[in-house]
Amino acid sequence: MEEAEVNLKGLRWESVNLHTGREGHVGGFSFTRDCEGRVWVVWDLFTDRREAIVAQLWDEEELSHPHRLSVSSSCYRPQVASGPEGDAFTVWSSKRGGGWGLYCSLFDGEEWSEEYRISREDEDALSPSIGTDLRGNVWVVWEAHRGGGSAIKTRAFRDGRWLREVRVSGRMRHNFRPVVAVGRNGDVHIVWDSYSNGTYNIYSRSRIGGEWTDIMRVSSDSEWEFIPALTLDAYQRAWAAWLRSADVANVDGVVDQWPTVRCARFDGVGWSQMPDRDGGLDLAALCHGLLPKVHPVKTGVWGYLGRRRRPMLMPDGSGGVWLLWERKEAHDGSTTKTTGLLCGRLFDGHTWSPEVILHRGHLFYSTPNSGSVLDEKMWICTRGALEETLGDIHILSTEWPIPEGCPRFRLGEWSGWFPLDLVGFRESVRRRTVVVRGVKYRLYWGDLHCHSVLSADAEGELDELLFYARDKAGLDFCAITDNDCYLMPMSNSDWFLSQHYSMRFNSPGRFIVFSGYEWTKRNGDGLPYNHRTILYQTDDQPIFRWTEPPSRRIEGLSRCIEGTNGMMQPHHQKWRLSASERERNVEVCSGWAVYIDEPEWIHRHLAEGYRFGFVGGGDSHRRNPGLCGSLTGVFARAFTREAIFEALKSRRAYATNGSRIFLDFRVDDAFMGEECRSRGAPKIRVQAEGTKRPISLEVVRNGETIHTVKSSGREISLRYVDGECPRGWSYYYVKVAQGCKVPSYPSNVAVAKGNRAWSSPVWVYR
Repeated sequence: MEEAEVNLKGLRWESVNLHTGREGHVGGFSFTRDCEGRVWVVWDLFTDRREAIVAQLWDEEELSHPHRLSVSSSCYRPQVASGPEGDAFTVWSSKRGGGWGLYCSLFDGEEWSEEYRISREDEDALSPSIGTDLRGNVWVVWEAHRGGGSAIKTRAFRDGRWLREVRVSGRMRHNFRPVVAVGRNGDVHIVWDSYSNGTYNIYSRSRIGGEWTDIMRVSSDSEWEFIPALTLDAYQRAWAAWLRSADVANVDGVVDQWPTVRCARFDGVGWSQMPDRDGGLDLAALCHGLLPKVHPVKTGVWGYLGRRRRPMLMPDGSGGVWLLWERKEAHDGSTTKTTGLLCGRLFDGHTWSPEVILHRGHLFYSTPNSGSVLDEKMWICTRGALEETLGDIHILSTEWPIPEGCPRFRLGEWSGWFPLDLVGFRESVRRRTVVVRGVKYRLYWGDLHCHSVLSADAEGELDELLFYARDKAGLDFCAITDNDCYLMPMSNSDWFLSQHYSMRFNSPGRFIVFSGYEWTKRNGDGLPYNHRTILYQTDDQPIFRWTEPPSRRIEGLSRCIEGTNGMMQPHHQKWRLSASERERNVEVCSGWAVYIDEPEWIHRHLAEGYRFGFVGGGDSHRRNPGLCGSLTGVFARAFTREAIFEALKSRRAYATNGSRIFLDFRVDDAFMGEECRSRGAPKIRVQAEGTKRPISLEVVRNGETIHTVKSSGREISLRYVDGECPRGWSYYYVKVAQGCKVPSYPSNVAVAKGNRAWSSPVWVYR
């Protein structure tokens, strides 16, 4: 053991580095401590387009050699628990063939068994959790996805055989993130979150004395309450903690969430929330590093490589329970330079301690899996500091902290935010239609550039973002486009999971979801960025990472995408277009900036003869797709994935910085995104309707504004003949402004409902 570099006022942490990052990228990891004091760590490893489940043992003196339990194209998020006789059990998800299965391996004290599948073939099994009791019984719980829903199921391993699975969640339809804890006497407790009627809640079910209880609701609020943690204290009482996310806005219309942590205890009959000293239910405010400051000084929020929205629970050695969570140390610190804090509060049997800092300088703080033994130390697993290999896993331990001896964490002021009912906030506009050469098209709204927890610098569960986009923002279509490699690569399993959720949430006539990702090459081709959003029409297409030889440059990526049914959309202020016809649209605004406010780069490429439409993409890292300052409107024949994809491909699209401004733009017989030939002076027709007044409109030809119209109302109908159109090819587009000027904010912070729109160009040959 070596003493860790970071000590906090008497907290002496000991650390061992497993050096796991040497062999490839480490994804999810789990650890447990057995009855003999040994620590098992398991993790998924991604390298050379292959994945593995790796296990390693530390016996407090030396590390064993890493042992690969499984190697395939997909091995994901393993969980490990220890038994009473030096045995251990690990379980993970793997996509093989057409679906996700649950696989496991047993360590019998001498060696690990061959892997075998324990879930059904006709369901997708994800997000496993595992627990054991003193008799050696093993309980595994997971999400079982089938059709449009997901159930929580469990299965026990007893006396050397698997028992029949039990559907824990009953008839509830959308269930996620189960956690299991097994008592010393064999009682089983399971908590999970479930989405229904527009909100998440925490539920539980227990098996006590061999009988299953009814399903019980643990949370008690109308806000989103999800991402649970679970543990048992020294008296074998179950404790649950979870994230509460409440919608908020400021006076300018920036929309975000106020994140807090709540906790409850089970007394054998029902659950009681464990309030703070003042009676409040929120035990920690997680806005530091997650929620921007808006008053009196504006601060941005940047990415973080750890996990700030996952509460943890751990029983201490004297009957108390620690509630733990991870914070980003510097609120607006750089993504690549800022590490984390492990913070917590101790419930000592009577009251909660103040929030204290227990450790700093690492990332991905994790607690032992339930079933681990109680002893005289606190045990934590982390990823190491940024100056080390990012994939290195560390085992940390210290004597049980005394809160009075630890430094306090003091939250700064976060004024200027107020609660928000998003259903009443979002714009309610009627479905508009246009007719182009006898064909009727309807207008649909979406966000094609959203980031989730699968991006190294972002957070937000996949189901969370898609429910938000559909039910809170009221979008018609959406795409989760996580980074292929920014600091950490998107693994095969990450990509398969993203496709799985796109397929599951796609519902023609209600909500359309596209599979996609972001090709995130930095400093590409002499430019600060040359990123692409890749969108696919189906959910079975490959990912081409910029770190891999065939797609390291934009020309190579273009060739790869041309072999699929995908399209590419450049974004950020500058980019270099390829000659590929798959470059269909350019993102002219996002939550980061309105790029077309400095239009020279866009105009230059249009003048050089490139053909592309204009779209808006939130590029949101703040878990608010559709309300992060950019939208795309498309005119499609039908409310289906195929029809909206065809509309994007045909450039029947336009961008706004968040508001649902209606815009119908034509030149002669050509609609936005099209080409035409004009024998005389081009005849321009525009119909625009804003959501606020007044409204103004500009016609742009070849980079210059040639006509302006203003109205004190919300509508403009323009008929204009351009008698000065030059010979040869010209491009036209229109831009609309409404209401007052929208204030700007730093980083990825933007007003949800902006005031401007930009049509895709029409190209005219005269």
